[in-house]
Amino acid sequence: MEKKKSPKLDEKRFWPLVADKCNLDISTVKLVYVALMKTILFELLEKGFINMPQWGKFEIREYKQRNFKLNGKEWSAHDHKRVNFSPTAALKKYIRIKAGMDKYSRGNK
Repeated sequence: MEKKKSPKLDEKRFWPLVADKCNLDISTVKLVYVALMKTILFELLEKGFINMPQWGKFEIREYKQRNFKLNGKEWSAHDHKRVNFSPTAALKKYIRIKAGMDKYSRGNK
């Protein structure tokens, strides 16, 4: 199965798409979006993780400095933090089915 490239989802397309899916006006959708992002951010900063109902877990992972060799050249990766997302099994299944990647959907095996 060949992957389809999706065009970049800019603000002009994003907000109307979301507003249409939830039958709300764009300003309300933007307010809810900002509130959701702030909630995720504050919980991550306070606890280091957040378990989102029906979505999964966001967590901050810290990576320590490490040195390694690649093709005879020495490299160094400095200390850094990243946000990691682990979706729930239900979300993974929903995405697989919608994308036609599930072994029971559309005859794909």
